[in-house]
Amino acid sequence: MGPKLELLVNLLILLGMSVTLCGLIVPVFPGLVVIWALALLYGIISGFGTLGAVLFVIITVLAILGEVSDNLLMRPFHHMTSRRRLAKRAPGGSLSPSPSSRG
Repeated sequence: MGPKLELLVNLLILLGMSVTLCGLIVPVFPGLVVIWALALLYGIISGFGTLGAVLFVIITVLAILGEVSDNLLMRPFHHMTSRRRLAKRAPGGSLSPSPSSRG
């Protein structure tokens, strides 16, 4: 790979990681997965080498820890937002049955 092409690839991957890092505030966007995939792509394109392989393993472990902690810590908030969405769709805006439907 020529030096200009290598510079272009490095800049594109850096730009992709930077945009993804800024996009982590959007809860629907899988930022950690995208950053991990870009690191993998960079390693494949540039050749991992010994240090690159060790660093990619560290990136992988950090990505797994980030995803697991996100799922564990944010679970109550996902549950609350799901209940709010259901409450908006339920007749009367509540999840509990109305007094007239209790029989």
